[in-house]
Amino acid sequence: NTVVTGMKVSDSEGLFNLFPNPSKDFIIVNSTAYGQLEISDLSGEVFQKWNLDVKSRKFDISHFKAGTYLYRFVTENGNRHGK
Repeated sequence: NTVVTGMKVSDSEGLFNLFPNPSKDFIIVNSTAYGQLEISDLSGEVFQKWNLDVKSRKFDISHFKAGTYLYRFVTENGNRHGK
């Protein structure tokens, strides 16, 4: 089984949270803003983009290899980064 580790659970301003962490099948993102969530590997290569067009959404990550991933959450008010 694949286990995804290293995704930040929530940002410091409470804009969104991402859970469970670690996870192997899915993540749930809750947000107070709409935007785009980008997932990249540690080299910076973006390999997954999702639109967050609802306040809560479940994303399938069962195809991710085990490892640490970076995220970028882009909204009209700016970006949030983390790992």
